Amino acid sequence: MRRWLALALLCGCAASEPPASSWIMQASALSDRADDALNRRDLAFAQQELEQMLLLVEKTPDVAERRTLLEDTYYRLARVELLRGRPTDAVAAANEGLKMGRERDLFTANLLIARGGAYEALGQASAAVADYHDALLVNEGLLRQALGEP
Repeated sequence: MRRWLALALLCGCAASEPPASSWIMQASALSDRADDALNRRDLAFAQQELEQMLLLVEKTPDVAERRTLLEDTYYRLARVELLRGRPTDAVAAANEGLKMGRERDLFTANLLIARGGAYEALGQASAAVADYHDALLVNEGLLRQALGEP
């Protein structure tokens, strides 16, 4: 739940509705259940909760909020698919998230890392290295930004 509340605050969406009735609280509950399922290795239930989150988040009117939350959800779905031993489906989930746009942010880096892991599992070393490299560049830029470097 902390993850979703932090995202809500970063996106500025928490102030738009009272917290108790906000869609973000519904997304937080789905996220928590998905995390709990992952911790129990109940991958089918985790995937179900994440797919419900996609339906909820896709209705979000704010484009920036929707992009951020969809990217995070697709990243998590890609991880579930990898854990299920389905790297082709993991690539597809990561690609769906990357369709939202490749910004220089944590969400894009996570999607690239997940897709890189899927390519690695598929034996596609060149594609995996390319994604890992791109994620590294994004993370390096984020680190420089955090340190106040140009």
